[in-house]
Order: sequence, then C-alpha cells, then structure tokens
Amino acid sequence: MYAINRDIVVIKGRQALVDWINSHNPEHPVSLADVCEDCTVLLIPEYDDSEEAMSLVEGNYELLFMSEIENWYVDDALWPKDITLEKFHEWFEIEYHSMILDVLDEDIEKDMEL
Repeated sequence: MYAINRDIVVIKGRQALVDWINSHNPEHPVSLADVCEDCTVLLIPEYDDSEEAMSLVEGNYELLFMSEIENWYVDDALWPKDITLEKFHEWFEIEYHSMILDVLDEDIEKDMEL
C-alpha cells in the first residue's frame, strides 16, 4: 500500500439538488440516498489544510456545478439560470480528505480528459 501525493474532495448532493432533479421528473423521483450513492471524487494537489482545498473547489465551482447537474440532465435549458457559489454550497456538500492510499502496485492510468 502506498500513500500518494494527492488529496481528494468528495462532492455529495444535498436535498436542494434532489428537489431540482425531482421537479423535472416527478414520475421517477430520486432520494438523497440515491443521489449520494455514487459521488464524484476529485484528486487534487496536496494541501496543508482544508481551507486551501476549499479555495480550489470554490475557484472552480461553476464547472463543478455544471458537471454535476449534467449527470442528471444533459439539456442545459433545464439547468438553473443562477449558478452561484451560494447555490453551489446549498446544493452540494464538499468533503476534504488528505490521506489517500493506493492499495495496488500498478500505475494509475488516465483514460480521457474532461
């Protein structure tokens, strides 16, 4: 097992995201548990504290917000018009973790750039 030179940020949906998803598809509602079942995890540079990591996330909140909602609805006409940092925090919980261990003795491969 190896420690790697990255930290992670986990992006988890909140109830506001669930409400928005369900407002566009009331016939097939999702729950908060459904939304949080398979969350986005970002590998980020190593930081000394969570405030530095949060600064990186907040500096990219628009891209992250759009990426998360695109997972639910590709049609951007359904997306909220006012994508703000405040709404990002209302819709998503951000977790920061600094201890990242790789349990495999293999190189990490990058598949595609997003």
